[in-house]
Amino acid sequence: MICSTFGRNLLMAALLAGSATVVAQGNAIKNFRSGDPALRKQADSLRNRYADNGYTLVEGIPVTMKSDSQLPVIVNLTRGDWYQVIFIGDKRSRASEISLFDFDEHKVAYKRNLISQDGNVISCSYVPQGSEYHLIRTMQSTKHPGRTLHGWFMLLQRAGRPTTRDPHRP
Repeated sequence: MICSTFGRNLLMAALLAGSATVVAQGNAIKNFRSGDPALRKQADSLRNRYADNGYTLVEGIPVTMKSDSQLPVIVNLTRGDWYQVIFIGDKRSRASEISLFDFDEHKVAYKRNLISQDGNVISCSYVPQGSEYHLIRTMQSTKHPGRTLHGWFMLLQRAGRPTTRDPHRP
């Protein structure tokens, strides 16, 4: 679970900074401008595929991170809108995961992929029950802790109420 003080401080930072914030922890995570061309191509392809289904890109950033380090992203989500959280991991990693927490620090969604079995794209759908800030944590791991890995984080949104009964599975 998230440490209360740490989680609240991140959410307060997001309130002051804007709607979507990537929070770096030391030198473990940083944004990079050029990005891996293969990851960029995958991200563009996914963005176009979701755009055909009515989603718009809220945030899409290439990242460099260390193995087993989490990438926290704070976003303000709107009640009743459909969201798709996508993380494209480095193909050299063993696994990647997405965890989504609401403002009260309850884990509301979680997904883990093994790269060798599931591929390097992990996505998680979510429909928030209230309009509030959420914390999204992505992580990828290798056999070598501390190895530098590339990735791509995307958050897409589709306005309107979902037609399914389960709000976490549009």
